Amino acid sequence: MLALDNANGGIYDIETFAALPEELNQYVLQRRFNFIPTHSSLDVGGGNVVINPTDLTKVYNAFAPPTAPKNIPFNNFFTNPINSEAHIQFTLNNGNWLRSELADAPQLFSCAFICDNNPTISGPEVICTNAVFTAPIGTATYTWSITGSAASITPNGNTATVTRIGQQNSRVEYQTNSNSYGTVTFTKFDTENGIMSGTFEFEAQELNSEEIVNITEGRFDLTFNQ
Repeated sequence: MLALDNANGGIYDIETFAALPEELNQYVLQRRFNFIPTHSSLDVGGGNVVINPTDLTKVYNAFAPPTAPKNIPFNNFFTNPINSEAHIQFTLNNGNWLRSELADAPQLFSCAFICDNNPTISGPEVICTNAVFTAPIGTATYTWSITGSAASITPNGNTATVTRIGQQNSRVEYQTNSNSYGTVTFTKFDTENGIMSGTFEFEAQELNSEEIVNITEGRFDLTFNQ
C-alpha cells in the first residue's frame, strides 16, 4: 500500500460497496484503505505546505492543535481515540461531540495520550529543592497527589510542581519473611584462593505499606579467610 492509502482517517472497505468479480478477487490483496486522511479533513497547512509521511500517521489532538505553518482553520475537532473509522460513521462519542457543537456548548475531546504506545509522566529522578513533572496532554482534568510529608505538590493542568519540605529524607525499609524470600546460587567457591561468586534474587515486603518488590539478576564476588 502507498503511505497515503494507509494514513489515519476514514476507512473505505471495497467489500461493503460491491462484491468483487471472481476474475479480480484473487488479485485484490488489500480490501480496506484510507478514503479521506485526517490531515486532509482538518485542512492541515491550508494546502500551502508539504505533507510528510509523519503527518499521515500523526495523532491529532484537540487539546494541542497543530501550529503554524501546519495549523488548521477549525476552532474544535473530533478524532477517534483508537482506530480509524468507516467513512462516514457516526458513533456515540462523535455523536455526543456533534450535539454539543450544535447546542453551542463545545467540548474538547481527545484520548490521544492513551493511544501513545508508552505514555509516561516526565520529570527528574531526584528533587533537590523543587521539580516540575509533566503528564501527556489529552484530557480536560488532571488529579495530582503525593503521599508522605517530605514534599508538597502544586498542580497546574497537566503539570505539577513538587517542592521538598525542609531537609527530610524519605526512608523505606523492606524485609524478607516466610512469605517473601529468595535464592542464592554459588557459581564459584574457590577454597584455595578464598574467592566466592554467585547470583541472587529475592522478594521483599515494605514494612508499612506491605508493598512487594522483586530483586532479580543480583550478583556478588567476595573473598574470605578459612
